[in-house]
Amino acid sequence: MKDRYYFLTYLIGIIFVFISIVLSATFLTLETKEDWKDYDNYILSLYWAPTFCYNKQNNNEECYGRLDELRINNSFIIHGLWPTYSNDEYTKYCNPDDINMNFNKNYEEELKIIWPGLMSSDYEMWNHEYNKHGYCYIKRIGKNPITEYKYYFDKTKEIIGEFNEIMEVILPDLPKGFHNITKKKFQKFIYDKYNIDSSTYLLRCINNKESNEKILSEIWFNYDINMKRTNISKLVDECPDTFQLYIINENNQAVWDKAEFYVIPAVWMPTVCKLRGKSCYKELKSRILKYPELLNNLTAHGIWLAYKNGQEHQWCNIGEDIEIVNYTENMTIYWNDIYDIYGDNNKEFWKNEYNKEGYCYNKRMNVSTDNYLFYFNETLFKYFYDYMHTLTNEFNKGFFPGINTINRNEINDFLSKKYGSSSFSISCINFNGDFFLYEIRRIKRFEEDWRSDPLNINDNCSDNFYIEYIEVEGPQEEDENLYKNYDMYYFVISWLNTFCHIKGSQCFNRIAERINLFTIRGLWPYLTSLENANNLKWCNGKNDIEIEEMPTELFDFLNKSFINGYNTQRFLWEHEYNKHGYCYNKRNNFDVYNYSLYFQKIKDIFEENKFENMFIDFFSNKSDINDEYMVINKTEFENYFDERGFHKDTYLIVCENITNSDNNINYPNLLEIRIKYDLNFKLLKKENDKSEFDCPELFYVKYL
Repeated sequence: MKDRYYFLTYLIGIIFVFISIVLSATFLTLETKEDWKDYDNYILSLYWAPTFCYNKQNNNEECYGRLDELRINNSFIIHGLWPTYSNDEYTKYCNPDDINMNFNKNYEEELKIIWPGLMSSDYEMWNHEYNKHGYCYIKRIGKNPITEYKYYFDKTKEIIGEFNEIMEVILPDLPKGFHNITKKKFQKFIYDKYNIDSSTYLLRCINNKESNEKILSEIWFNYDINMKRTNISKLVDECPDTFQLYIINENNQAVWDKAEFYVIPAVWMPTVCKLRGKSCYKELKSRILKYPELLNNLTAHGIWLAYKNGQEHQWCNIGEDIEIVNYTENMTIYWNDIYDIYGDNNKEFWKNEYNKEGYCYNKRMNVSTDNYLFYFNETLFKYFYDYMHTLTNEFNKGFFPGINTINRNEINDFLSKKYGSSSFSISCINFNGDFFLYEIRRIKRFEEDWRSDPLNINDNCSDNFYIEYIEVEGPQEEDENLYKNYDMYYFVISWLNTFCHIKGSQCFNRIAERINLFTIRGLWPYLTSLENANNLKWCNGKNDIEIEEMPTELFDFLNKSFINGYNTQRFLWEHEYNKHGYCYNKRNNFDVYNYSLYFQKIKDIFEENKFENMFIDFFSNKSDINDEYMVINKTEFENYFDERGFHKDTYLIVCENITNSDNNINYPNLLEIRIKYDLNFKLLKKENDKSEFDCPELFYVKYL
């Protein structure tokens, strides 16, 4: 027995030593694997607060009450910032010896809005997240984890800062309950608002206790060790293609059935084109050629629900999009894809507009959401047509193609008299300090007259802002024989002083260094069999050719002598080349894309004849009236021109009538001279060649 006792004692001792060795090795391993050195990613986890409270087994009403107290009912809140390994495991528990933290009162108040403790006190939540995860982060960045814990919370707040409003409601205004949402649409919200790709985060769901549906619970955003967003491909996304979003207390939420107003915006398309670039102007011109009523008119942009604080909807239908199958011709004309998001696919554009805005409008009007044509017809026929022509037909005070100035007080007075003092809003876009008209928005109360009380809608135009008018001539269907038929040219020089007197002070500012000089208007092919001196309407019947590179010397010349008083230089050059120069190049067997040959010919004619300064001596000897105008005798003018080799039958003198504001009498003012050339660029005499704008025997020249 004694031997057996010693043997058992010996065996137990060996087992104990073995266990001790194993445990020591285990602890040694845990001690050796230093979590704070080895991890290589971070997960930023955000709770969807309503789901968190819904999933809480006990005291969920207390949880809802805390959300309401903090005014974060339908919000994302921080769960934590977690160090992770490349194999997707977490650091186990960074600091087994928990430390307790203290923050000043202001920091506490700020932190609890975005990182509240809903299962426990705020400090219990913060202590848990810090000791489990943050402690490793602090050691990794070389700080003291006992005293410098605030760096962990500051870094988390810094990352959250890039999401801007993600801590608030980022989804549509919805009534209380469970709402189906597609993963694709949710990801689109995130991308549109924050430009965050779906490959860098996961949507985590839990089971709905009342059904078999999945409910959104968390978003996990993945970051590398340098806190840059990176792919999160190795983790499993637990949300299906369609899941539910749980919405709770709506007391502080603006929802579609409580919308007080609706806004009917109409867009000024040239400003959209200023944003998008040259291709937009070409598309707009093509649309205007097909639908002339669109020229310098507003286009429809929908009906938006709004609330007294100015808040508007993010997106109405978060479920499966309703497809647009049927549409009307008026939708095609007046309601096009203004930003070219969907190319030529207007159905996709209308689908976007309806599911974002119209869906809620139909619900508010108690109309089936499947009846999308109700929304489009209400917009166009009930509201939009009423003020479509406002700027063109009623407010237009002689606006010209190019950039015009609008005085804010004048247009406010005009719109107030027409629509009521507070039933509209004007929106502008800022281009490097210059504000251009973007939208006019009419605003109406539901089931009442147009509003009469203030509504906080963005009205951001400056005291004097701009509106761009465009000019569209052609292109016509390309006639392959058109370039073969013309038999002469008009070389046209322009007296810009008169042109700018018509167009306004901005024009004079653009030509400040060229006043009292002739500049180039263009070289125009002409058919003598037709009466109109501008009779080749548009040579390039295909897509306009853009003016890009050309020899430096030629560019400098055009920039000085072929100038535009109302738009960019290239706008004028492209206009002249596609309208006239294209025919010149084809007739001479030049490559139509080699536009420099056309402009070089213009330069040669202008410089050889010294047109720029030709009339300085003649004008300087004339008497003036009211310090700006000279009276010109046409015969004297012709004699002067004849002495320089130009017979009166080789040119036309064209005038423009300008009304004198003092006596309302029209006075003919010199506008341009059109010199006639044959196809070999020899001066061409054409007797009895007249223009309807020929100057009379006495005309005026504006001389500054």
